[in-house]
Amino acid sequence: MSQTTSQTCAYEYTVRRGDSFYLIAHRLGVPLKDLLEANSDINPARLMVGDVLCIPGAAAETPDTNITAPTTPDVSDTTTNDALDTPAADMNAPATPGGETPDISFCPEIDRYTVLQGETAADVQLKKDVNRHTLETANPDVNLDALQAGQVLCVPENQACPPGNTYTLDKDETRQKLLKKVEPDDLVKFGLIPELIGRLPVVTVLDPLDEEALVRVLTEPKNSIVRQYKELFHLDNAELVFTEDALHAIAKKTVERKSGARGLRSVVEELLIPIMYDIPSDATITKVTIDADTVAGGEPHIEHGMMRPRYKNMASQQ
Repeated sequence: MSQTTSQTCAYEYTVRRGDSFYLIAHRLGVPLKDLLEANSDINPARLMVGDVLCIPGAAAETPDTNITAPTTPDVSDTTTNDALDTPAADMNAPATPGGETPDISFCPEIDRYTVLQGETAADVQLKKDVNRHTLETANPDVNLDALQAGQVLCVPENQACPPGNTYTLDKDETRQKLLKKVEPDDLVKFGLIPELIGRLPVVTVLDPLDEEALVRVLTEPKNSIVRQYKELFHLDNAELVFTEDALHAIAKKTVERKSGARGLRSVVEELLIPIMYDIPSDATITKVTIDADTVAGGEPHIEHGMMRPRYKNMASQQ
């Protein structure tokens, strides 16, 4: 049970399914403000079934548990005005369910939506197919992170997000977000046997390597693919050069193939194997440059010069 501050409990009330502070206050004839103060340690937006509330002394001695929803108050009855106080503005409390709130008087009737028990702003967004920006703009005085049942929102058609704030998830990004929420039960439904899943205490989802990461794989390791091929060319006293745009083009092609880091070698080999067959038979090739045009299907840039030292030595021995 919550601790009271300045209110005295007349009795305790156990929260039931569908309850909210607003409904309970109307049902028991208690000013909502008094009920909130008497249960200040309970978050109104996180009211749970089974929570025990302190009903302040202003309430009736015995609650009428047969009443399940508030009725529209008779505004002419001044004796009950105190008991029908609406919550403070900062609580964003709803008006009578189905009615209007002062904050959305500008909103056309067709665009109004009454929040259901347990609904969050995300639920409303999905149900009404509206983005968060539109919801915030149409309800500037509403705390969307603390919605209450019966609260009336203005939900117009989607508005364009501010420039620079828009981003569309592609299919792969959506898939990755879903994979990060995988539970063992999902793996069973996928087809893995429980005995195997039990031997995997930790399930980790790896993000796919992007273009920048693949460029680093190409160049940074001690025995990187680029260094390996440069060394092979050096054995024939020839120089191999990859331009920066060529490295990014190779990485981009690998991303398109969805072959991961292992696919880098196949892309590089497709580029270099033809020229690697030519170098041993042409002693004048001194430098080979690979650029983005070469990766796109063009020819490598080959520089010719004097006979390479290795072949000079061989020629002198003959």
